[in-house]
Amino acid sequence: MFTSEIGKTLLGAHTNTWNGESFEFKAKAEHTIDTKQHDVEFQSIFKAQDYSDARAFKFAGISIMFSVSDYNVKLSRAEEILVDTFFETMNLAKDGAYTVNLLTYGDFMSMIDMKNRWIYKGSLTTPPCTQAVYWNVLHAVYPIKRKHLEQITKKSKGTDAPEGNWR
Repeated sequence: MFTSEIGKTLLGAHTNTWNGESFEFKAKAEHTIDTKQHDVEFQSIFKAQDYSDARAFKFAGISIMFSVSDYNVKLSRAEEILVDTFFETMNLAKDGAYTVNLLTYGDFMSMIDMKNRWIYKGSLTTPPCTQAVYWNVLHAVYPIKRKHLEQITKKSKGTDAPEGNWR
């Protein structure tokens, strides 16, 4: 777990410290932007350090969309290197989960546009989908290289999920 400055300022209406809980990729995004489903959705889930207030959310999530060709963010060369490094330093663990270097993750998260986002109260998207989550879905759609998309979709192959269900 790690504590994120992003979590302290942007994840939810309640003042709290948010610890990184998990992240995952969805090959075909769960959320849509203007009815468009993008190639990849990166979901980073945070857990409130103090959730003794029954009105407070225990979890908050950030969703970042990526597309090979239909993105709306123009990256500088330095930002492109950050995104590439983020994807290239990921490891697929034996249990099928991704791991990433926290420094690389932090560099990536510090460059994203957290000011322009939709927020809503929803749930975790992993069954049983019962935990309430304060979702932050970014307006920005970032570019992803085809080789990185294939790296993510390769892990997603073999699922028996029905067509149209990208959870």
